[in-house]
Amino acid sequence: MELLQVLRRGLQQVSGHGGLRGYLRVFFRANDVRVGTLVGEDKYGNKYYEDNKQFFGRHRWVIYTTEMNGKNTFWDVDGSMVPPEWLLADLQDLLLCSLLWASPQGHLWTWLPESK
Repeated sequence: MELLQVLRRGLQQVSGHGGLRGYLRVFFRANDVRVGTLVGEDKYGNKYYEDNKQFFGRHRWVIYTTEMNGKNTFWDVDGSMVPPEWLLADLQDLLLCSLLWASPQGHLWTWLPESK
């Protein structure tokens, strides 16, 4: 039974990336192959995915575009290629979790800077 689940998950990953060619392309480029739901795409062509079955911190990821500002970025990817609005959307859960972890009562005003 467990072997069938592993085979089914493997076939889902291969078919989710557009066949064997797409699967190998993602594997060699990102060193990791995951299947998730497409959350959105930014103005540069980066695609953002989410899979809530994964543990926190690995449940969201980016597949970077292959060309940005006229430069080939197929192998040369960088975290600065993510626009600020998408970076904040990705960090939203982490910031909320750290605030609630530091203040179990949920007092958000204790962590806000004092206004002058």
